[in-house]
Amino acid sequence: VQATTLAAADTSPPVISAIGAGQITATGATINWQTNEPADEQVEYGTSPCPCPMQTPPGTVRTSHSVALSGLMSSTQYHY
Repeated sequence: VQATTLAAADTSPPVISAIGAGQITATGATINWQTNEPADEQVEYGTSPCPCPMQTPPGTVRTSHSVALSGLMSSTQYHY
């Protein structure tokens, strides 16, 4: 007889750090951040403070994240 134990499910959210925007152009920007454990990447953004009406599709699971936003309006403040 063999016994196998299962690891407990990770129920704690990842810790997000080093959040920033870069490569800013008239119609786009790249949002970068780090997580302390592998997590998928998704950015919510819009012209009103969050909850933001727009979001990117979920991306790759990793700890170093970078998501490019495009189609932004020139001279407009965005929240993410």
